[in-house]
Amino acid sequence: MLAVQAATVSYGKTVATRGVELHVNEGEVVALVGANGAGKSSLLKAVLGVGGSLQGRITFGGQDVTELSAERKVALGMALVPEGRHVFPTLTVLENLELGFSRGTRHEKPRRIEQMYTLFPKLRERRQQAAGTLSGGEQQMLAIGRALMSAPRLLMLDEPTLGLAPMIVADVSELLSSLRAQGLSILLAEQNARMSLGVSNRAYVLAQGEVVQQGESAVLAASDHIRRAYLGL
Repeated sequence: MLAVQAATVSYGKTVATRGVELHVNEGEVVALVGANGAGKSSLLKAVLGVGGSLQGRITFGGQDVTELSAERKVALGMALVPEGRHVFPTLTVLENLELGFSRGTRHEKPRRIEQMYTLFPKLRERRQQAAGTLSGGEQQMLAIGRALMSAPRLLMLDEPTLGLAPMIVADVSELLSSLRAQGLSILLAEQNARMSLGVSNRAYVLAQGEVVQQGESAVLAASDHIRRAYLGL
């Protein structure tokens, strides 16, 4: 589904990642774990083409998309839920969802919206409410729902549990497990290693912009050395 080869991401003279190699298979959940500043967010943004200067190669569905615009990548089936949610605060929940609809015919939009309301019942209750008045957890669900409105082939999430209460973190974990069961490919960047390793098939551990460990999530989670050295567990 996605292959990232020798990805070096920089912002001017500041290098965020160095030679990162990773892949996501179809129907697989892959986690990027590491401390704040490890390069996770920079990598996700570079994959979509919305931040930093990228040296390397990105293929998606077998197609080289390195030089394509973010809009074109979205049209091909990529979607990113950014860190900090970034909902449109003065627009209603419904209007935010409608803005996420970018792939499909206009007749599919009502069905997609109904799917989001089924997936996130709170959004149905709040559909005419300004997004800026939602709780942090509700805004995160709205941000994920907005991304899913494009019917992505690959969903990328950047720190989806950051700043959320433990109960809401559990809800996000349950949602990701549900999406995984539905066969959606997911690339998850997350500081909460316990959660991300629990919902993913495989994981890459980033430290100072480089991949220092990779493997099956269950194996990494069980390694005392990995837990202590890189995951803070």
